[in-house]
Amino acid sequence: MEVLGFLAGLIFLILPIVTFVKVLNTLNRVTSMQGDIQDIRSRLNALAKQSANPPKTEEVQTKPAVAPAEPERKVETPEPVTIVQTVKPEEDLTPPPVPTPVKADPQPETPVQWDPFTSASAEADEPNLVETIFARIGDWFLVRGRFAPEGMAWEYAMATRWLLRLGIGTVLGGMIFFLKWSIDHGLLAPAGRVGLTLLAAVALIIAGMRMLFKKYHLLAQGMCGLGFCLLYFGFFAAYSLYHLISGPAAFFFWCCVSAGAGIFAVRYRSYAIACLGLLGGYLAPVLLASHSGNAWGFYSYLLLLTVAWLTVARIRSWPSLNIFAMLLSYVLAFAYAEKVHTAAFLVPGMIFFSLAHLLFLAAALLAVRSAQQAGKPFYRHYIPLGINAVVFALWSLWKVRAIIGMEWTGTIFLTVVACYVVISQIGLRKGAFDMNGVRILISIALGFLAVVPVLLFNATWHTFTWCVLAVILARLGKEPSFSILRAWAMLFLCIAGLHTLGYNCYELYYAAPLRASASSVPAFLGAALLRVVKIGILPATLLLVARDMETPPSRHILRSLAFLGCFAATTVETHLFATRFISDFVNGMITIVWTLFAIGLVAVGIAKDAKFPRRGGLVLFAIVVAKLFLFDLKGVATIYRVIASLLIGILLVGGSILYLRNQAKFKTEA
Repeated sequence: MEVLGFLAGLIFLILPIVTFVKVLNTLNRVTSMQGDIQDIRSRLNALAKQSANPPKTEEVQTKPAVAPAEPERKVETPEPVTIVQTVKPEEDLTPPPVPTPVKADPQPETPVQWDPFTSASAEADEPNLVETIFARIGDWFLVRGRFAPEGMAWEYAMATRWLLRLGIGTVLGGMIFFLKWSIDHGLLAPAGRVGLTLLAAVALIIAGMRMLFKKYHLLAQGMCGLGFCLLYFGFFAAYSLYHLISGPAAFFFWCCVSAGAGIFAVRYRSYAIACLGLLGGYLAPVLLASHSGNAWGFYSYLLLLTVAWLTVARIRSWPSLNIFAMLLSYVLAFAYAEKVHTAAFLVPGMIFFSLAHLLFLAAALLAVRSAQQAGKPFYRHYIPLGINAVVFALWSLWKVRAIIGMEWTGTIFLTVVACYVVISQIGLRKGAFDMNGVRILISIALGFLAVVPVLLFNATWHTFTWCVLAVILARLGKEPSFSILRAWAMLFLCIAGLHTLGYNCYELYYAAPLRASASSVPAFLGAALLRVVKIGILPATLLLVARDMETPPSRHILRSLAFLGCFAATTVETHLFATRFISDFVNGMITIVWTLFAIGLVAVGIAKDAKFPRRGGLVLFAIVVAKLFLFDLKGVATIYRVIASLLIGILLVGGSILYLRNQAKFKTEA
């Protein structure tokens, strides 16, 4: 049953890979069609330029050729000779077809697109995300770049911005100190204090709205921001400090202020007010929640708030607002999930994380498309896709696995893989994103797929599953445009190698009771065969993947690693066998096995006409001879010295015979 379950799970793992093939084939056809269309457009533009601007040299030749023909017809009688003379220039008037296409040069009209997987220097001058964030922070503090007014001096920019910022902060602090002073002296009742704060907030917002888009536009934005801050503080004080209103009422008023800030930001194009409203909306459940444990209400509020602010970001083309909303949503969701550990809270949490995952995925793809259409750098808009996927994976591994088990978590991961494949297909057919978007989505899907074997299968099958996926991806990545699949194949091989060294070797050679299974030679050989098969999966995979590698160095490295794996496993098994049955001849047995490997390398190198295996075999021959005379013949019985010397000598002579039989292949070598 375990084998049947493994085969069924493996089929489900391979199905997304087959779908990847369809996506990539469609992508290849689309790219080839785009190239043909660009070629046709360049040719049409060249023909249009030729028809609009004919060559001037031809016009100069036609005018003197026609002019002398008319007086000849008037003075002299028409003769066949004159007709022939007039026809010949007319025949010469036809422009030759050869030099005309030389003047048209359609090369500058071909657009150049950035490709992160095939062109490393196309966007070398563009800063990365971290540099952009620090540059924006520096621009905000120093009032330069996008934060500086156009056509104004640096002194004016610093004075207006920073004096306004400091003034607003000082006024807000003064309002807070005034409320404290009134409390200490009993000048105003709690209701009066709250009412005065709210009236001042409304007055500031109304006055600021009247001054917007005029001379004091910057001051007006600061007044509106201060007004929204006072509204938040007033309702918070009415609930938390004075207990004038209930928790639900305070929560409702707080949400109304956030909604008003969002409408104001969209109407008056104020990014600062949008960030203020976003922060206030996500702080509402933290500052005003009753902590009743209503998971459905909490996650529903987060989902509605996420949809609202993603809509604001989409309307005003503020992609950074998507990142802020994503980070705040996931931070609050993780903080809430930390308090609950039962299955009753898992369903609303899983629904929220699934829908939020899709929402932020759609927002990131739309931001990429908008940047492409506007001709702006769009590669950094792919980063939220990776953050979104990592957060969903962490949630699933943290909560879902602990509550419902690893098998269901693996099923969820497979569903996510299928969703990314379907999205990549639909987006490619609809033209929603280009080749880079498809590669990013495929990479995220493969990242989820790499974790699936750990969740669905027993640890014994992990290496085999990763090796199968590596072979399939390497075979699919043979095309140059699909090099990302070869990179993932190498990553799967690295994972399989680490698992083999860290788990398989420990379980097979240290944790397993080797002595109990070695009571006889047939029993030991049977157990050794099973161990070699489990360990040999990785070297076999390395050889298969090496066949699909594009560059010779990659093939040589993979084949060398496969040889080293087989060499190490055979050496360990030989040592175990000799220790159990021929304890006095352990080193000699290992030397004989190494000699066989050396002959095998020489034979393969001669058969394939490859220098690297042949010379590796010669180096191994030298190591064998040195090991024999320096270590193996010391302290052993004479009979073992005879056996070792004879066998290794015969094998060395056999290596020499291989070279003698193929001496014709080495005549041209220096």
